Amino acid sequence: MKKLFLGLLLVSGQALAAPTMTLSTQTPQIGEQMQIIFEDTQPIGQLPDLSALQTHFVVRGQQSAFNTSIINGVQSQSHRLILSVFPKEVGTFSVGPFEINQTQLPAQTVTVSEQAAMPVASSNASDAAQQTMPDSLFQVEAQIEPKEIYIGETALYSVRFTENIGLTQAQVEMPEDENFTFTLSGEDKMGRTLVQNQPARFFERNFLLTPKQSGDFTVPPAAVIGYLPDKNFKSSRLGFPDLFGQDPFFDAAFGLPQKEVYRQSQPIRLTVLPKPDNWKGWWLPSRKVTLSQTYQWPQTVKVGQPIERRVRLQASGVEGHQLPLLVQPAGQGLKVYANPDQRGQMTTAEGLTGYEEMTFVLVPTESGKMTIPEIKVSWFNTKEKKGETALLPAKEITVEADSQGGVMQTQNQTPPASGQPDAIKPKASIQAPNQTPKTLQPTLSPTVRYFLIGGFGFLFLLICIGSGIYLSRRRRQNNKDLLLQSVKKNVKSADSHKKPLPDLYPF
Repeated sequence: MKKLFLGLLLVSGQALAAPTMTLSTQTPQIGEQMQIIFEDTQPIGQLPDLSALQTHFVVRGQQSAFNTSIINGVQSQSHRLILSVFPKEVGTFSVGPFEINQTQLPAQTVTVSEQAAMPVASSNASDAAQQTMPDSLFQVEAQIEPKEIYIGETALYSVRFTENIGLTQAQVEMPEDENFTFTLSGEDKMGRTLVQNQPARFFERNFLLTPKQSGDFTVPPAAVIGYLPDKNFKSSRLGFPDLFGQDPFFDAAFGLPQKEVYRQSQPIRLTVLPKPDNWKGWWLPSRKVTLSQTYQWPQTVKVGQPIERRVRLQASGVEGHQLPLLVQPAGQGLKVYANPDQRGQMTTAEGLTGYEEMTFVLVPTESGKMTIPEIKVSWFNTKEKKGETALLPAKEITVEADSQGGVMQTQNQTPPASGQPDAIKPKASIQAPNQTPKTLQPTLSPTVRYFLIGGFGFLFLLICIGSGIYLSRRRRQNNKDLLLQSVKKNVKSADSHKKPLPDLYPF
């Protein structure tokens, strides 16, 4: 009876145990993962408020764990909530307080230091496990050019990271902000470089940043996350210790323990100016606008002979759909025909450039001297902060009269009279008088004809049934293929900013 009472007392005491918070380390380094572990005997139903924590730390993920143990016949339960975080900056910060299951957990102090020497990948088996580089490098930089734009204009956002620590499975994580959109632009750049006389590799990815509203903003940092072999882990690699050294390729291939590393860029200030209040007409903000043309015409221009005028408009910092529609005014004695416009954008050394091309066909209707009118486009110079006009000047031409006079006329052709010429009239059939027309007598008996008709009808019915079954199966297969393609496309578009970077080992 006494033992039963003690057992119940132990169980009740464990049920009344208060939640706890444990830190995996209180002295993390920049880029090093730290875990915050909440533990309770009851399920942790709600995630605590992390707004204060996210000021100095990046929350990378969470996981739950449950454990049941029986010691000396006493059963105990443990529920865990584990947060994986990375420090953003160097300093001393408070983690907490947090409320777990209506219990207030006190704050704990964490001191974040600079990144220490990290292990470097080496092919030398004798010292690879212990080799470190005092100038180990893992840095992420982000740039915006220009840092002051107008609403409707785009800026080039570049993310570049440099490292010599053997980073694998790296991914670029773009900032999430409701005031901007990021669109992948151009091809990735990668290669080798020297930083402080140390060999390293670099990777660069460009995005187009488009603001949704005007104002002064701070663009959040971009980040790079990857994995490194755990320098505290010594493996035998299937009985061959240090055969390959700490080579990232073989570490990943053999599934050896790795640790996650994380590094952020600095936030960047960006100013988005509004459209001027006195601006009228089409809003085209740009740092540079060019308007060019080419002509194609005969050696001697005559009435009715077409002249082709091809016009191209280019504007930096905007997309093709933001350009106004090019218009060719019709001058005296000219008819104008416009082909459908072609719009698009391309990435140049200056960043995004939108373009539009139009082809105008000009047909003179009178002889003499005449003027092809000018074409102009109004735009706002974001460098000079003033409105400007791109202009293609008017052009004087001389049109000669055609062989039928000096004015182009439309001649109506009169249709030929009813009745056909004798040469093409169908010949009437000639029949001898008092000759009875011959009629085709049936050569098959009615019974045979009925069997043939029935056979053909039955065959047609079988063809219809077979075709229906085939089309039904084909339609179901097409639906499956379309659904699979849609799923793959959605997954690919959702991860367009987070596609893994290719490993560059060996260089």
